[in-house]
Amino acid sequence: MCRDFRQRLARIRPEERLKDKLEFAANILIEEANPQFVIYALKTKGRDHGWSERVEVRPPEKSIDDEIKPLVDRIAQGAKIMDRTWREECVAFLELFRPTLRPDVVEALERRIIR
Repeated sequence: MCRDFRQRLARIRPEERLKDKLEFAANILIEEANPQFVIYALKTKGRDHGWSERVEVRPPEKSIDDEIKPLVDRIAQGAKIMDRTWREECVAFLELFRPTLRPDVVEALERRIIR
């Protein structure tokens, strides 16, 4: 049994030693800031940090009206609760939350107030 283990170890060792040497060489290339190797290393080991050549397919962007629909609905619910018109509630909402909203959202809500 011991002999079998040693024979297997002898077969595995050259492969493991090669991997160890490659890792050592890789560390030296990184320390030397070898540009090709640094880029290669980042593309293989830095994927979780955004280093990839994959093309990401993003869903199409929503129009601002589609994006604010849930907010418009919430303002309508608030208007019912507060017994106000939608416009009155929207003006009150903007007075409170304007500093925290994106400018395009404020603009879209103001356009709806004017309608």
